[in-house]
Amino acid sequence: MNIVRKIYNDTPSEIEIPLDFRHKNTEIIIINIEEENYINKNKLSSFFGTIIDFPERTNQYKHDIREKI
Repeated sequence: MNIVRKIYNDTPSEIEIPLDFRHKNTEIIIINIEEENYINKNKLSSFFGTIIDFPERTNQYKHDIREKI
C-alpha cells in the first residue's frame, strides 16, 4: 500500500496529487489538526467506553495437568 501524509502549515488553495495516485481509486481525507476534537483523539483516555461490551465467555475447558520434567 502506498500512503502519502503531508501536513501543511499554510494550506494552499490547490493541493498537488502524486503521479502514482492519479486515475486510481483513492481516498483523500482533510482534517483541521488545530481543532480541539482532533487533538483529544490522540489521547488514550478519549477512547474510554468506545469499545462495545462483549458477551460473557462460556465455560472454558480445564487445562491438562502435566507432569513436571
